[in-house]
Amino acid sequence: MARARGFKWDNVEKKQFVVDSNGVETTLLDETSSSASGGGGASIETSTTSPSIPAGGDLWFDTNDGTLNVYYNDGSSSQWVGINGVPGANGIPGANGVPGANGVPGANGVPGANGADGITSYTDITARNAATPSTGDLAYVTTTGGLYIWDSSEWDRIWAGADSAPTWTTELSNDTLLNSDGTPTTLTVAATDAEGFDVTYAYDTSPSNQTQATIVNNNDGTFTLTPSTSASDAGNFTFRARSNDGLQVISTVTTASLAFSEDITFDSSEMGITTNSTNSVDWAFGNWGSTSDYNMAASSELGSGRKYFEVEMVSGDSQFYIGIARSDIPQWNTGHHDTGVVVNFRYGGVIDNVTNNNIGGGVGSLNAGAVLQIAYDNTTDEVWFNKNDGTWWPSDPASGSGYSVNGTLGQPFRLVLGTAGGVTTFVGNIITGSQTLNYSVPTGFAGH
Repeated sequence: MARARGFKWDNVEKKQFVVDSNGVETTLLDETSSSASGGGGASIETSTTSPSIPAGGDLWFDTNDGTLNVYYNDGSSSQWVGINGVPGANGIPGANGVPGANGVPGANGVPGANGADGITSYTDITARNAATPSTGDLAYVTTTGGLYIWDSSEWDRIWAGADSAPTWTTELSNDTLLNSDGTPTTLTVAATDAEGFDVTYAYDTSPSNQTQATIVNNNDGTFTLTPSTSASDAGNFTFRARSNDGLQVISTVTTASLAFSEDITFDSSEMGITTNSTNSVDWAFGNWGSTSDYNMAASSELGSGRKYFEVEMVSGDSQFYIGIARSDIPQWNTGHHDTGVVVNFRYGGVIDNVTNNNIGGGVGSLNAGAVLQIAYDNTTDEVWFNKNDGTWWPSDPASGSGYSVNGTLGQPFRLVLGTAGGVTTFVGNIITGSQTLNYSVPTGFAGH
């Protein structure tokens, strides 16, 4: 059985058709005749219930739901079929409704934390540190120009103005002598920071591959230098300590030297020496009246650098000279003014053999039991003398200049003995760094 699919109105023929599911059109209304094809009249019955004896093509308006229906026979059965009209145009939009009332305001949020107090000024770091701050407090220190914030455990600098570098309160000395027996040496430095920040300490050396010492940074301003005990590692290097406040670095330096004791010997080939000797001398010379009267005996070459040794006088007479000469002076002749001869002693006074003039008061006459102290620096060509730990001549070797040694530059030094004429003798013991010295080694020097 075909079912109604829809309706069609032909405005030219003035007819309305019902279209079944097979597309077949059947006339429902014909305004040109008094009745629809195959059905009853075109009158419309209005009621709440369908007519009881309808005929095909009858119309019924259902007052319950306002629908128009046609009684339609689709060839196998008849039934009321609702008629859907052509949709009308959209109506004019209605006016906007009245706005609803405002909603109830929301609850207030949780109050924020209290802000930090204002900036407190302090005259110095000490006054700031004595305060009892709360987290977030700000402090301005007038002496440093720094602004700080308390983070609940310490003050953090957040502005420093023109940062001040740390300053040393303890610096390194110019020279540091390392112990050839391997005993460690401790170097100490200390610095302070004007803004109150912690300072850290570090070091470096030049050359960086020095072999004179093993160095440990104790991270407290002290450094432990443990020297080598191998003579092949003798030498010096520059040690630089650095202090850092996090922004700026300062440094202080010392020259560290490692030297090993060397014996001083006299050979019997030297004039007046009859027996080879080590760290002692027995010298006698007595050829008066010839051009060789004023000759000397010279020791083995002395060690290079800044050295100190002592000569203990056992016996001798007033005619002897003792002092330092360069190794390129094979024979010393005060009477004939050999060039290159240097400082020596005569009756305790100092003689420069180039001019054969007494150039200073010296240390006084040398008698049995006296200890002659000799310090020299053959890198700067200087020599100093003292007796029995009295006053150094010409100045304290730890801080002053020595007497300049004559001769060819760059030559090692020798200990020399000479005569002013006539029979001259000298017997003495030479005390080097390998022995027990009578007096302290001057600062910046090492025992020979």
